[in-house]
Amino acid sequence: MRSPYAAVKEVMGEIGGAIIAITLVMVSVFIPVSFMTGPVGVFYRQFSITMAGSIIISGVVALTLTPCLRHADEAARYTEEDESWTASSTGSTAGSNDSPGAMWPS
Repeated sequence: MRSPYAAVKEVMGEIGGAIIAITLVMVSVFIPVSFMTGPVGVFYRQFSITMAGSIIISGVVALTLTPCLRHADEAARYTEEDESWTASSTGSTAGSNDSPGAMWPS
């Protein structure tokens, strides 16, 4: 069984490209709107800049903070002695709120 770090690293290698591609495509949709002229351009300029900024921040969080939090959650339940997961990581607590693992069912 892999360590939590290796598992998160493998998954981020698989979906990292998709996250970057989606972020770039969505930002490229909103950036041209900020260059519109006339009263419509004035109205939509703030909207497009806000959306593009929010999408960029979301992409950065998806590539950095989310994997770190997932690793911390899994590392707390991982034991290196027998390289196994505790009972809470098998999804048995997915319906209860007494464990951090309940947020991410297996």
